[in-house]
Amino acid sequence: MFPYKRKFQQYWFNSDTIHSDTPSPYINERALRARAGLLLLIPVILLVIRLEHGNHDEMIVTAEGLTVAKEYSHILVRLLIFFIMYEMITPMFVKTAHLSVSSMLGAFLTRKQQPIYQALRPKIFAWSIGLTLATICQISISYTALQSITLYFLSTCLLFMWLETAFGICAGCYVYHLLARVGIVKESCDTCSVAQYGQYTEQGTSASL
Repeated sequence: MFPYKRKFQQYWFNSDTIHSDTPSPYINERALRARAGLLLLIPVILLVIRLEHGNHDEMIVTAEGLTVAKEYSHILVRLLIFFIMYEMITPMFVKTAHLSVSSMLGAFLTRKQQPIYQALRPKIFAWSIGLTLATICQISISYTALQSITLYFLSTCLLFMWLETAFGICAGCYVYHLLARVGIVKESCDTCSVAQYGQYTEQGTSASL
C-alpha cells in the first residue's frame, strides 16, 4: 500500500471498522463536510456558466449577412460534470476512496480535528443520488429541448452540498433512514442508534501529519 493511501485511510476511515465484521465501514464526518465544501464550487461554476451563456455563447454574422446565435461549447461543462461523476463513484469503495481528489483534500484539511464517525452505507446511497443527478445533467446537455432542466438539477446539487457543508445535514442519508424504517432498505444504518454512534465517536482520535 502506498504511504499516501495509508495516511488517507487513517484520516478518512475508522481503522477498526475497515477490517472487521462491521456491516459498513465508518468514515470521518468532518472530512466529509470539508469534501462537500470543496465540491460545492463546481455546481456554482456550472450555474454561473449556465446563467451567463445559456445555450449560446455569442451572436455572429454569417456569410449571408444573417445574425445568428453561435452554439456555446459545452466542453468545460462536460468535463466538470464528469469530474463530479468521478467524485461520486470513487469514494463508494474502500479500495478506490483514495483516488477521490476531494476526499483526499477533505481528509488532509481536517486531519488535526477530532474525528466524528458514521457508517459508509448511507453515504453510498447519497452519492448514488448525486451520481444520478450528474448523469441527467450530462445527458441533457446533448439535447437542446432538455438543456433548460440542467439549471434545476444543478440547483438541487448545490442545495444538497450546501446543507452538508454548512449544517452537516445529508439529505441522501435522511432518505436512506426513512427507507430503512419502512422496510424498503433491508439493512438499516447503525449510526441511527445513539449508543452505537457514540461508541465509534469516542474511538476517534486526533491525528496530525
